[in-house]
Amino acid sequence: MRTRALVFIASTALIALPAVLSAQLRFPRGRRTSPQPTTLPPEAPAVARAQAYKRSRFTAESYSLVSMLQAPTNAGVASRYTTFGAGSRIGYRYTDQWSATMDLTVSPYGGSTTTATAEVGTRFSPFPWDEQVRPFFDLRGGYTRMYDEFATVANPSGGVGAGGAFEQQYANEARYAHGFGGIAGAGFDVSLTNSLALSTEFMATRNRMRVYRVDGVASLPVGGSSYWMTAYRIAFGLKFNPVYAAHLAQTVTH
Repeated sequence: MRTRALVFIASTALIALPAVLSAQLRFPRGRRTSPQPTTLPPEAPAVARAQAYKRSRFTAESYSLVSMLQAPTNAGVASRYTTFGAGSRIGYRYTDQWSATMDLTVSPYGGSTTTATAEVGTRFSPFPWDEQVRPFFDLRGGYTRMYDEFATVANPSGGVGAGGAFEQQYANEARYAHGFGGIAGAGFDVSLTNSLALSTEFMATRNRMRVYRVDGVASLPVGGSSYWMTAYRIAFGLKFNPVYAAHLAQTVTH
C-alpha cells in the first residue's frame, strides 16, 4: 500500500516539474525604443534663399529727372532746352525677367519750357532679383504735353529804323503742343537692402507733336502745326519692392 502511494507521488511530481520550470524561467527579450525625431536633409542654398522671403510683384519708384529737349521754331531754327523735374513709376513683375511699367513725369524747372508725360511700357532684365547690380532695358510709349517760349521774327521783311538802318523786329512767342512718341532706355539697379535699391537710367525719346495754341505775333512752325521733338533724359531714383518673410523650415517626426 505504501509502495503504491510512493509510486503515485513520484509520477505526479515528474509530470508537474516541466510546467513549474517553464513558469519560473523567463528568457530575455529585445528592448523597445521610443521613436526619435529626425530632421530633413539640408536644403540647397538657392532653395533656402527662395524660401527665406517672398517678393511682392509690385514695385514703386520715385526719381529725379534731367531732360535735354530739341524742337523747331516757326523760323525753322532748332530750339534747345534743359529742364529739371521728377517722376514716379509703378511696376508689375510677371516673370523674373519681364515687368510692365507705368510712368508719370513733370519737368517744370528750366526757364522757358514745361513738359509733362504719361508713359506705359515694359522692362527686361537678364539677371535675377537677388543680384546686387541688376541692369535693365526699357521700351515705352508715351503721351507728352509741352509749353515753350522762344524768340521769333515779328517782321520777316524787315524795316528801316532810326538813321536809315535796315533792321528786323523780334518778339517772344509761347507755344502749346501735345503728341505721342516712343521711349527707349537702359540703366541698372543697385540693391541697398532686400526692399530698397538705387536706380539710374538714360533714355532717348522721339515725339510727334501737334500745336494746338500759339500766343504771339507769329503763327505756326515751318511745316504746319506738327513737328518732331527729340529729348534725352537722365533719371536717378529710389526703388521700393516689398518683401515678406516666409518661415518654411519644418521638423518631421516618424
